[in-house]
Amino acid sequence: MSDVVLSIRGVDRVYTDSGNPQAVGVEALRGVDLDVYRGEFLSIIGASGCGKTTLLRLIGGERAVYTDDQ
Repeated sequence: MSDVVLSIRGVDRVYTDSGNPQAVGVEALRGVDLDVYRGEFLSIIGASGCGKTTLLRLIGGERAVYTDDQ
């Protein structure tokens, strides 16, 4: 298993209320790093609200990605 088929580095995602500029953002992901190798089986598990769906939507291209460089 040496072929990386998916690699993400430093991914952040904060949800804000665009209708309320003074609202505090909710940090869903901070500095996430992930490598997935060819042939590897991967499960993403965690408590409700911990960012699992957000991470999968970022990987799938359904959400904008923010990294430490931005």
